[in-house]
Amino acid sequence: MRKPDWFQELETALVAGMVLVGAAGPVVALAFGTESPLPVRVPADLVDASAGSAAIDPDGMVDILVEHPGIGQLTLGVLTFLPTLAVVFTLLTVLWRIVRRIRRGGPFDERIVRGVRILGWIAGVGGLVAGFVEAFAEAALSMTVTDGFGFGLPLIPGLLGWVLVGIGCFALAEILRRGMVMRAELDTVI
Repeated sequence: MRKPDWFQELETALVAGMVLVGAAGPVVALAFGTESPLPVRVPADLVDASAGSAAIDPDGMVDILVEHPGIGQLTLGVLTFLPTLAVVFTLLTVLWRIVRRIRRGGPFDERIVRGVRILGWIAGVGGLVAGFVEAFAEAALSMTVTDGFGFGLPLIPGLLGWVLVGIGCFALAEILRRGMVMRAELDTVI
């Protein structure tokens, strides 16, 4: 019975993830480009709606369907999700390259440390930028169907998650760097 090579299996899983995420962007973007209605999320306080004894929570969000969206609305609709897909695809690609290098030469290499730091920058900064681009695209999209500026901030936990992943990558890079230094010291002793 052969012993499993976990890094090879991880490489395969990362390639599968890259294919899925890479295919998801165009598929969803094409779905936005069809004649189907475009869902637009707007703050409830910008919508005048009540039904008898029931009312919409003014602090919540409401989905409105635009039956025949224009090209500007479609573009903003795509910008509400595509930046995060681009960040995830980039993260998967860099991680795949790191895992491939680890399989060939081990984890204590300057290129691995640099790659993990790049992963941290992509997650921390790229995730933040993607979140803000998506939030502003959603706000601009909501302004195309309402009279007010509909900027909600339910994205703070998601943005914090990106920052924490970035910080974790920087911490891992430092651990790998210190391991690399210790390995070099051991090589001089032996």
